[in-house]
Amino acid sequence: MRRIAVLLWLFVAGDSALAQVSSLNLDSGSVIKGGSVSLNLSLIVGSGPGPAALEWTLSYPSGDVTCLGVTAGAALTSAGKTLNCAWDIGSVACVASGLDSDTLNSGVVAEVTATIAPGTGSSSDSISIANVMGAYPDASLDSIAATGGTISLINPAPAINGLSPPGVIEGTGAFSLTVDGTGFVSGSVVNWNGSGRATTYVSATRLTAAILQADSASAG
Repeated sequence: MRRIAVLLWLFVAGDSALAQVSSLNLDSGSVIKGGSVSLNLSLIVGSGPGPAALEWTLSYPSGDVTCLGVTAGAALTSAGKTLNCAWDIGSVACVASGLDSDTLNSGVVAEVTATIAPGTGSSSDSISIANVMGAYPDASLDSIAATGGTISLINPAPAINGLSPPGVIEGTGAFSLTVDGTGFVSGSVVNWNGSGRATTYVSATRLTAAILQADSASAG
């Protein structure tokens, strides 16, 4: 009995050790602020068996990422697995499972779509992965190494559609100028004759700028 127990322990321990060769990795990408980008979440199965079920949690900066969508990838659907996710502020926890014990092969388990706020002042955002566990046909559980991804945020090209007021009388003095257009981000600056003025970001389509008294001293 002792020998059988030792052999059984070695089988389960060896299976678990091989399972740790697997990893879960999220791609990195880039997107214009205010847009969306899709990133592949991929499972890499090493020399050991793949999991029959998989769970993970994605964390993201909710101030910059206004929406994070997660849909099942080919590695799940081909194995007959269903993806269920629960969202919270700044995180989403997902479980991929099925009624059968078919194991997952290497491939894309999910497609993660991030929508970025147009007015974010960040130049990049990180999406981390935690609590990654695999369940195996022999009823064993094992943690799986994971690597998150980074999204590089690109400023859109700004365009001006209108000014308010469209003009002032010479010598008016200091005034507030409203600039309407597109592609504005936090940190956008209104220039007057090539020189920056104190600018307030209102939205992706509106800025206000403090125009100095000297700026309206003469016609131009």
